[in-house]
Amino acid sequence: MQQTLSQALRSFTRLSLPSVFLFFVILVFAVADTAAQIVVPKSVTLHYRKASLKTVLRDIERQTKYTFAISSDELENRRGVSIQVKNSPLPTVLPLLFPPAKYSFEIRDGQIIVIPVGSGNPNTPIAGNSRPINPNKWLITGIITDGMQPLSGVSIREDNTQNGTATAEDGTFQVEVASGQATLHVSLIGFQTKEISVRDRRIINVILQPDLKKLNELVVLGYGLQKRANITGAIAQVEGNRLKSRPVPNVIAALQGTATGLVVTRSNGQPGKEGFNLQIRGVNSGSGSNTPVIVDGVPGSLSVLNPDDIESVSILKDAAAAAIYGARGAGGVVLVSTRTGKPGKISVDFNTLGGWETPIRLPQRLSAATDASMENIAAANAGKPAPWQPAEIALLEQGNKYLIDPNHPDFYKYYYNYNQLGLVTKDRTAVQNYNLSVKGGSEKNQFTASMGYFGRQGLFAVGPDRTNRINGRLSMNNRFNKHFSLESRMSLAQSNTFSPSQLVEGPQGLLAGLYRGPGNVPVFVPGTNHYALGAAPVYAILQDGGKRLEKNDYIDAVFTLRADSLVKGLNLRLIYSPQKQILRDDLGRQTIPLWNRVAVAGSVQPDNMLQQNKLESKGGNLQLLGDYDLKINDKNTFHLLGGITQESYNTTQFTAASYNIAATDIASNRFSTAPQDTRLLGITGSLTSLFGKLNYNFDNRYLLEANLIGARLYQAGNYFPSITQWKLFPSFSAGWRLNNETWFYEALPFFNEFKLRWSWGQLGNVNSWNTISSDERYQTFTFHPGPQLQPFVYHNPVPQAYGWENIAASNFGWDAVLVKGQLSLSADYFIRRNRDMQMPKLTSSLTGAWPLSYHEGEMRTEGWEFNAGWKSQASKAFTWYLNANIFHSKNKVLRSDGVSPQAGWNQGVPGYAYSSLFGYQAEGYFQTQQEVNQHAFQNAATGPGDIKYKDINGDHVIDSKDLVYLGTTDPLYSYGIDAGISWKGIELSVFFQGVGNRKVMPDPRYNIPFNSGWQEPWSINQDYWTPNNPNALFPRLYLGDQQNTVPSSQWVMNGAYIRLKNLQLGYTLPAGLLKAFQIKLLRIYFSGQDLWETNNMKIKYYDPEQASGYNGNVYPFFRSYTFGLNVSF
Repeated sequence: MQQTLSQALRSFTRLSLPSVFLFFVILVFAVADTAAQIVVPKSVTLHYRKASLKTVLRDIERQTKYTFAISSDELENRRGVSIQVKNSPLPTVLPLLFPPAKYSFEIRDGQIIVIPVGSGNPNTPIAGNSRPINPNKWLITGIITDGMQPLSGVSIREDNTQNGTATAEDGTFQVEVASGQATLHVSLIGFQTKEISVRDRRIINVILQPDLKKLNELVVLGYGLQKRANITGAIAQVEGNRLKSRPVPNVIAALQGTATGLVVTRSNGQPGKEGFNLQIRGVNSGSGSNTPVIVDGVPGSLSVLNPDDIESVSILKDAAAAAIYGARGAGGVVLVSTRTGKPGKISVDFNTLGGWETPIRLPQRLSAATDASMENIAAANAGKPAPWQPAEIALLEQGNKYLIDPNHPDFYKYYYNYNQLGLVTKDRTAVQNYNLSVKGGSEKNQFTASMGYFGRQGLFAVGPDRTNRINGRLSMNNRFNKHFSLESRMSLAQSNTFSPSQLVEGPQGLLAGLYRGPGNVPVFVPGTNHYALGAAPVYAILQDGGKRLEKNDYIDAVFTLRADSLVKGLNLRLIYSPQKQILRDDLGRQTIPLWNRVAVAGSVQPDNMLQQNKLESKGGNLQLLGDYDLKINDKNTFHLLGGITQESYNTTQFTAASYNIAATDIASNRFSTAPQDTRLLGITGSLTSLFGKLNYNFDNRYLLEANLIGARLYQAGNYFPSITQWKLFPSFSAGWRLNNETWFYEALPFFNEFKLRWSWGQLGNVNSWNTISSDERYQTFTFHPGPQLQPFVYHNPVPQAYGWENIAASNFGWDAVLVKGQLSLSADYFIRRNRDMQMPKLTSSLTGAWPLSYHEGEMRTEGWEFNAGWKSQASKAFTWYLNANIFHSKNKVLRSDGVSPQAGWNQGVPGYAYSSLFGYQAEGYFQTQQEVNQHAFQNAATGPGDIKYKDINGDHVIDSKDLVYLGTTDPLYSYGIDAGISWKGIELSVFFQGVGNRKVMPDPRYNIPFNSGWQEPWSINQDYWTPNNPNALFPRLYLGDQQNTVPSSQWVMNGAYIRLKNLQLGYTLPAGLLKAFQIKLLRIYFSGQDLWETNNMKIKYYDPEQASGYNGNVYPFFRSYTFGLNVSF
């Protein structure tokens, strides 16, 4: 069956786009011709108690083809409507809502016109009807649309009168008003009411905007919008306003904790290199879960977006929601909608914030004298002579002392008390953000233009350590006529990150020198500006060692040509999006001489080096989409979506380097002569998808959806043979809206909405299909003499199974709305199973090939999520809200090829979580030598004060057979809490984010001092074992290689935490005070980020959120304190 479908898809995708377009048009014409002959009876079922009139009328509009024309005052103010009818004819229902003694109404041409008795002629003319023109009246005609389609049943009323009319089915209207200076009120349920001054105009065309506050159930899905009430998939939505006014480097950072099932982690706080990672519903693959980001309908990037430009973000989590992107939607999908223009006068918005940041935690160093005393104790425990004599320690206590070494007269012996950490780091750094936007336009043409700047400085007080980003975006909507329109989006972004020439993190990084380097040697030789030999050369590298510049230039555009209602119910879209990205990584390292007392005695970075890396990616996205709506009688509604998409890309990477070059080349970042070595790498490919989706809605109670996606992946490059693969991805979902069942409503009337959801489907995971992987990119940095522009040839064998992983996903959930819409609840349980997971597989050492990924594994992931929200308006001046979400998932590797546990961090061990910790079970410390002698053999150097490990297998030897499972590094029970209040222009909001459980095991080699003869202690290391401190935090001091540095439960910590991610306090000035200055809005505010946290980490210098901070030498996070201003003109 699948083979037959695959052959059909191959044949179909060989058709040209015009052929596909023609196919859809013919198909829809045929369906529409049949549908046009169906007669629709008008009967309704209503169950309401004390509801608003607007709610009841909206339900009637959903059940019938009629729309209401009614006074906006009547619509807004009438409440307490109670009605109970089932399958009753509409003419018998209307008098129950509009008593004949007070109202008159008429059903005509698809509209229900309601007019209070005594307000005028009840038979108010409908647009399109011929009638004589009163010469004493001002006649106005026009058309009302939503920007794409005409709107019927729109109420048009003259201000301070009951005179008015409603639009016909084609959106046209005509109305007579008292004069050319009258004011019209235009309203329709679900849209923002407009007030229009006639100003002597005879023709007025109007575009109504959706009322997002009242239609918050509209959710952005793949290739369109859908009412939340009718959604059968698992979806979370984040409004753009929640991402604004926060001092964060990008959108990913702002999303952390905002949506259930969305896990955002970061590895450090270095500007521009924070290492953000986004994951939806946990791990489901060993090759990484690639989460597609779709911006305005086409693939994009969150890291280059300006948070101020975002209208909303939708998180698609299960097979039903992500089905339309099934070819690579296994890791979920993130949909971003950016802000667009609106008709009206040109308005200008300016938003800015600025302030400072402070590092959250830095290790506290000890004095040089204390370091020396502890090192003597460590040497004694290791049976080695004391490195420091008492007289030398006395000199260290005095500080700033140095003597000529009698054994080496060209050298000094230094006895300083030097804190280089305090010298090269800052207590405060600067952060700033500016955004300017202009929007406006006519009824047919609207635009929005925006620019933004974000800048942030880093920890280091000297040398390069900062980042900045510039964004620009232009959005235009142009309607040519009632059928055709064009939407254009163009954006550009550039980011620049300046950092030191050496790695900052890691055991050999600059921070390791600051955190653990010797404190007795000064930076400079006394009395000179020469860098001293023996000091950690951090200051020297930062100041004179060169720099690294990473530049990201990104530009894209999206052009959407719409053809709406060419046939009733049929809408077509043709989308084209070109993209280009250039990543530059320029690294210049300069030799730094190190001096003894009289001359150069060594150096750092011995060869002047300049290396330039350029990665250029070009891509295109072409889509042809069609959707068709069909309604058969009052109860059966169908929606059909189909289309074909083609994504293509071409990526090249060029690297050049030279050594022993002039310092001027490094300073100018240019080669004065031809580079000594070059490498070239290229890759090209495409992803073609043909898809169809069918939605069925029966009586707003039973919901069904079916999807089928056929996809073709092609890749080729100069480092592997070309690859072509076909896959089919089906999915199905169903929903049951119980609140529309009479028995449910009668039993539980306090439920405004209650829906059950189920979905199952197969989704694809193809990690980094359109990028050069890190392994491949790393190869280009290995240089050897060779001819210019030498292509790099990847000699590793390519697995035949390369390509998609096919992941089956199922989901069961429910949604509820209670207490008149104030309380919303939702919950989901999900299971995902990856039966052909890619796993690294070692090859023979004789081939010289690196480990490759083969489809040799199987993984199961399951979890649950819960979300609750309350929003209440206690009075006209006071509102408050509270939202909370929690998410938990766990995974288990069911099968993998040749993977066995090793001490430390493991991936892919069968029977355990994919990311697992293994080590020895610690049983405290040895307290006596007798206890050491009686225990299983651990190490020849083991003694009192060392960690005691449990002999699991009872063979009296501690070895790899005694390893035990110590937990998973995956974050468990991720949660977010968001609350706020507003009173008379004063706003206060708080947002907490945290993790309920997570195992963290920093590399034991870097937890304790003097390991391998180096690593100076921190203040926390003073809590070490002695006979008088038997339950110390750290084992005994020991100089040299240690038996206490093997992975064990001694070093496993609970990484649970809760953090105050954001706090905002703002005040909006009253509009009356601003009117004289032509200012529409003025808001001042304070915004703080990462202001507070608490955790149970034993070693307090480690932050539990830093997923990769296992060696302790990591760039710290920051607390941000900023003040901002929002102004609208």
